Amino acid sequence: MKVVYLSNSIGKKNNGGSSLSGLRFLELLEIKFGSVTLVTDEWQSPPKSIGRRTVELTSIDFLIHDFSLKQLIKMVIFTLVNIGRKKIVEINSNEEDVLLVVNSFTSLIDKVVIKTKGKIIKVCVVRGDTTSFVYQSWGGDHNPLEMPKLFLKGFNAIIYVSKSICTNWVANGVSNPHWYLPNSIDEDEVARVKATSVTDTQRRLGMRDDKLHIVVVGSIQERKGQDLFVSASDRLFAAIPNVCVHFIGVVSTPFGGDRIVESLKNSSRGHYIIHGHRDNALEFVHAADIAVLTSKSEAFPRAIAEYLAIGKPIISTRVAGADEMIKHKKNGLLIEIDDADGLVDSIKLLANDLDLRKSFGREACASYCALYSAKQQLKSFNDIFDEIVSAS
Repeated sequence: MKVVYLSNSIGKKNNGGSSLSGLRFLELLEIKFGSVTLVTDEWQSPPKSIGRRTVELTSIDFLIHDFSLKQLIKMVIFTLVNIGRKKIVEINSNEEDVLLVVNSFTSLIDKVVIKTKGKIIKVCVVRGDTTSFVYQSWGGDHNPLEMPKLFLKGFNAIIYVSKSICTNWVANGVSNPHWYLPNSIDEDEVARVKATSVTDTQRRLGMRDDKLHIVVVGSIQERKGQDLFVSASDRLFAAIPNVCVHFIGVVSTPFGGDRIVESLKNSSRGHYIIHGHRDNALEFVHAADIAVLTSKSEAFPRAIAEYLAIGKPIISTRVAGADEMIKHKKNGLLIEIDDADGLVDSIKLLANDLDLRKSFGREACASYCALYSAKQQLKSFNDIFDEIVSAS
């Protein structure tokens, strides 16, 4: 069987945290099948193969949300890098069956032609929830789910990264055979970060020990909901005068990031620090007293998995993925989306109870090891693809 894998994201670090989505699925395919043909539009070579890998580079689709100087420079760079790349990649497998694995919603599938006399098994790994298209519409303003639903219905099997998004897509008419496989994080980086004490990490990052440090990891944009802290500011600062909130992640201008940054700055009174993208985001998580996710839409929020693995008490909105990773009042606290009062009350509860923070942190780490570790993911991956291949 010839295995072909389509992914835009290979070995990138996005949004201030560690992104292993595309790369991890490639590694899992190579572990199981040995040989994989990777089709991607990234100009940087992916990390060294752990199996036998053929790389096919395709042309890049331009998506320009405005005509800023930064966007124009990016377009020129992309155009130069793209010279000589294939518009269409042909995969020849003769008599062999082909396992085509697609990493979430991508236009790369339109750039691949597979020639074989065998059967083609199409699998899509879905990392986006139905609600994501409200904030970053791929399907158009009138019916944002129309195009993604048509996209998904073309697959023999779908792998969802959270149970919640599986339920949501099925409820919207995507009834394909499906499986559940949680996403992954960079466990080596987590281990490196945790090897240094919290105190030493705080000192290196310049975080004062007389402050209550909160970290919020994720690209700054409307969907990620960091403006919830704007609504919570007055109550939060009155209740916890020594609070310091660290926002780690790129500012996503096309999706309202600049507006949120401006609002945070205007309401900050010195309590909010906007760091932008940081390659050492996990060090800030390790150094923090509390880790927060304010998102309005997610699938499997990698930030929550990182918070769990590092062993932090967590406060999160009830978004897809987070609502199954966090057990309310056991390893963290769940609040409703856009609930500023709930955010403040949860922070107050944890700020005033060190023992509770420690208890949540221990349970968080145990939850990660039991349910979301790379070892557990590999076992589930092998079982899933055995079923998919045997059923086709």
